[in-house]
Amino acid sequence: MLLKRTRNFVKVSKKQKSNKKRKKGIKALKEKTKMSLREMEKQFKRAEHLFYTSLKYTKTGDVIVNILKRWCEMIEASIEAILEKAKKKKQIKEIPKAPLKKRLAVLKLFPDEPLVKQVMDLYLIFRNVDKYRKIAEHEFRKNLTLHIFTEKDKLSINFDKINEWHELIQAYLKFVKSYAK
Repeated sequence: MLLKRTRNFVKVSKKQKSNKKRKKGIKALKEKTKMSLREMEKQFKRAEHLFYTSLKYTKTGDVIVNILKRWCEMIEASIEAILEKAKKKKQIKEIPKAPLKKRLAVLKLFPDEPLVKQVMDLYLIFRNVDKYRKIAEHEFRKNLTLHIFTEKDKLSINFDKINEWHELIQAYLKFVKSYAK
């Protein structure tokens, strides 16, 4: 036994202390991963509500922008969950602090996964949606279109495009859940 009794105190060896710290660290990582997954699901539910209810009744460009922001927050939470799980599996040494470096770390973890690449590319657009110039066309009508002018080109977002992205993000969500659990 590694414990030594001296007077009324019990001395714990350095090895035992490091094992306790490691176990606490692993437990903390598991908890962080669970929290990130919960946050990801919350943001996805909020975006779904905006998509199915708010967009249906209001049909404004602001609702589309809010959907994109929710998806951005959901993707950020999923990136956290993926990186925490990868750290636990010892696929990476540490989790980067900067969001774009986190994105690159996820792309390095899954170089052959086209779904991850597509969502990470969308994440760049969603992340900067506030900085871009936006013009809403046909607001309050059936064929609402939001034109976003990025640095490179013009992106037209209509209900069909949002539906396409919704399906893509839903598939990505399933992928992240299967990886992180």
